[in-house]
Amino acid sequence: MSLRRFLPDLIVVSLALASCAWMLTRVSGWRRIPILAVVLLFVGGIGTVLLQAAEQQLGFRLLMVSGLAFAAAVCVVWARGVDFIARRVNPQRRQVLNVVSKAVMAAPAVVLGFGILSGRKQFRVEEVDLAVPNLAPDLEGLRIAQLSDIHLSPFLSRSELAWCVDMANEHRPQIGLITGDLITGVHDSIDDCLDELRRLRAEAGVFGCMGNHEGYIGAESYVAAEAARRGHVFLRRQQHSLTFGAARLNLGGVDHQWSKAAYLRGADRLVRPGELNVLLSHNPDVFPVAAKQGWDVTFSGHMHGGQINLELGKANLNFMRLVTPYVSGLYREDGAAIYVSRGIGTVGMPARVGAPPEVGIIRLRRA
Repeated sequence: MSLRRFLPDLIVVSLALASCAWMLTRVSGWRRIPILAVVLLFVGGIGTVLLQAAEQQLGFRLLMVSGLAFAAAVCVVWARGVDFIARRVNPQRRQVLNVVSKAVMAAPAVVLGFGILSGRKQFRVEEVDLAVPNLAPDLEGLRIAQLSDIHLSPFLSRSELAWCVDMANEHRPQIGLITGDLITGVHDSIDDCLDELRRLRAEAGVFGCMGNHEGYIGAESYVAAEAARRGHVFLRRQQHSLTFGAARLNLGGVDHQWSKAAYLRGADRLVRPGELNVLLSHNPDVFPVAAKQGWDVTFSGHMHGGQINLELGKANLNFMRLVTPYVSGLYREDGAAIYVSRGIGTVGMPARVGAPPEVGIIRLRRA
């Protein structure tokens, strides 16, 4: 693939690197350390862009480098502010101020290090009661297990995926859902991922949809065929009806939706009147369209919960909120609902802070 598609990434990284070089001329001494760390991350970012371009991948790079540029700018502003105040206080207070300043500037590196070494491995079960208006009695309490954004890669091992599958199986789901992004790039093993997912057990079967990373490497057809050979069904603009007692659940699925202008085009033909209509779409931004088409519940992923989510009082600092209103959790609109999984793996920076990887266990409840 041509690097032309990745020029915005390279431009942003290059500008951020240049801004860091300018920032280094504005501070001295120990205050240069966090900025030098950011520079190293930018250099690694350029290498990542080139590598991922060769593998036909995207990710959260633009957000990453923008966030790093912002962090570097904050470091400079903080350092200059400390210098300004330090010149106006007595030596004893100046010493205390310098100690506090060093601690504050070291905090981001400590938090990020935790996210890389530990945060991305803190897998947890997220149990959710999802209320549905006029839910059929025989669907009350239906258990659905959702695995999303696995990204089996050097940053998520097969044994870690096995742990997540075991966590889902412990809850004895009646339906299993896989909402895209099995792997990250062409060098990751789709077969290993599917072999591990084969152990996911659900009474009515396991169903999936394609993510953007399957699309980047052109693996949709391969995934569908190999999953079917292992007993799982990936729905590609298709529907599958399931029966639970006297109730029917219509499960529809689409490949990753790329263009806002074409979201869910033709998916309305998959809706079945008189049934509970459940849509699998990797991209959660389709939700308003899904609600209008008559999909009662949508399951998505894609956003990883932002991977970095910092709680500041009652507010959350999450750069992914600049991209979509559907970052993680349960959302409602016009009587319909969507559940957005934080996913299991990572993409771009292999770190999670405040957005732990999840295995979703969703129970349907009558509203």
